[in-house]
Amino acid sequence: MEKKTGCIFFKKLNEAQKKKKAIYLECLAIKEAVKYWQYWLIGKHFTVYSDHKPLENMNIKSRIDEELGEFTYYLSQYDFKIKYAPGKDNLEADCLSRNPVLEAVDDTDEQLRIVNLIQLQDVVTDQEKNENIQRDMVYVENGHKLNRRKLDELRIGPYRIEEKISDTIYRINTGHKKLESNLFHITKLIPIPV
Repeated sequence: MEKKTGCIFFKKLNEAQKKKKAIYLECLAIKEAVKYWQYWLIGKHFTVYSDHKPLENMNIKSRIDEELGEFTYYLSQYDFKIKYAPGKDNLEADCLSRNPVLEAVDDTDEQLRIVNLIQLQDVVTDQEKNENIQRDMVYVENGHKLNRRKLDELRIGPYRIEEKISDTIYRINTGHKKLESNLFHITKLIPIPV
């Protein structure tokens, strides 16, 4: 029977884990993978293939040493066996595990400069030119407050009309707090000039 990879699980090691012994790392990998797919594995017998030969003979049910105790305790609830598979026979996993992972760059200033290449005014100008948007948008007259609290900011729009409730009442999408009224009388709405 030919074996094919059905899915792959990755997890990056933290700095403390990188300093541990190989048997610890291999057992950690098994525990994390089993935990990730536990819903498919609980109550079923399955086989774990590992390229770490000592794990094949490790008795999960009776291992109580401190270093691997947490893993063996967790894994003891599953019905599985570990089989040794040389790394040369499992090229996909071997290549993926040795693939270098780039560290995150902590240069948020540069990222903000890139993000801010598009200015708010550019977006507003583009919206004003877009006929599809203009057809369904309205302003609220005189900066009518959508929420009646004293210190809330004035919001003028444009807003998208979501629903015509009657000939004089419209529901608009303000994109703001749920407490705000989004129902307006037609006299308070001004179509955007095209």
